[in-house]
Amino acid sequence: YTTREVAERLKDVPLAGGFREQYAYDNILFGVAQLVVEQAAGQSFKQFLQQRIWQPLGMAETRYNSDDLAAGDDVAIGHAKYDFKDLRPIPTPTSWRNVSGAGGIYSSAHDMARWMRLQLAGGEIPDGGGKRLFSAATQRQMWTMLTPIPVPPPAVPALAPAVPNFLGYAQGWQLSDYAGHKLVWHTGGWPGQVSRLTLVPARGIGIVVLTNAESGAAFNAITYAALDLLLGRAPYDWVAAYAAAQAKAQGNAEADWNRHLAARDAASTPSLPLAKYAGTYRDPWYGDVQIRLAGKQLQMQFAHTPDLAGTLSHWQHDTFLVRWRDRSLNADAFVSFALDPDGRIREVRMQPVSPLTDFSFDFQDLRLVPVAAAAPGAR
Repeated sequence: YTTREVAERLKDVPLAGGFREQYAYDNILFGVAQLVVEQAAGQSFKQFLQQRIWQPLGMAETRYNSDDLAAGDDVAIGHAKYDFKDLRPIPTPTSWRNVSGAGGIYSSAHDMARWMRLQLAGGEIPDGGGKRLFSAATQRQMWTMLTPIPVPPPAVPALAPAVPNFLGYAQGWQLSDYAGHKLVWHTGGWPGQVSRLTLVPARGIGIVVLTNAESGAAFNAITYAALDLLLGRAPYDWVAAYAAAQAKAQGNAEADWNRHLAARDAASTPSLPLAKYAGTYRDPWYGDVQIRLAGKQLQMQFAHTPDLAGTLSHWQHDTFLVRWRDRSLNADAFVSFALDPDGRIREVRMQPVSPLTDFSFDFQDLRLVPVAAAAPGAR
């Protein structure tokens, strides 16, 4: 899909809350902002970033995505835990060719420092002779809370010192506090790499942590250790604290899997012959998903997502488990077929098997119906 097609399909995503009723992060709306920028500037988002931001700031080490990596670029290789266990490299670098406004930029610690200095200077280009990329008033707007977020309890007691007094979302920035100081920050992630950028405006502090593995616990532990050092606080074992939280999450996931196993009727059989489950299914938001019978196994393929290809194995009754061939995804899912009174497939629903699966896999929002039963004129 193009960026525009992704934006247009947003209208078909089921809503889980009312307008401005609750916080809900959405990459696609950053893609909408990208389209607005392109329309207003009369140029591609890539050209806009290069001419209006990277060149004025001297961010010569920054690339639009992996398609723009040049020979000699010192590029980190992302790593993921295959099946949540074995840490291994991601085979190919990711290129974010649509909805690029949400992320996909390759950068360095040097260039991110330039970006943080701009932010801490209120939009004025450091060493730029008074030139600005944006006004101080715009800076205040970007850092003014628009959506309050309830403060969650610490995952484990050891993380109590990190619990903020307030939490919320501004214009593309998270807002919270630590040790009496306002924090302005954001995280990012894609397969094999996650990051966090944190500013303490009142102290002129900027911290960026770029990782080559999928560990939010790591970038948080490093960030808070750096904050303690720069704010003159006593050292704290943040690595141990986040390791404890990670161990608890893993334990919860294992308990959740054991509950599934206990509830499973392993002796049950599908209601229909396997061939009857094969076909093309369509969701108003995503589009088509194909299920085909190959030998004695059902195969699933998402039409617009090559990596989402896997094998269905029977779980119980009319529910199957899809295991993706790319084991770095860590996103296996239950696939449940609902039948009408005449034994025809009426709908297919999905949900991730593990609570550790990244929230970006919105399987639960899919409303897949056989194409023959789709509404007339549906794409």
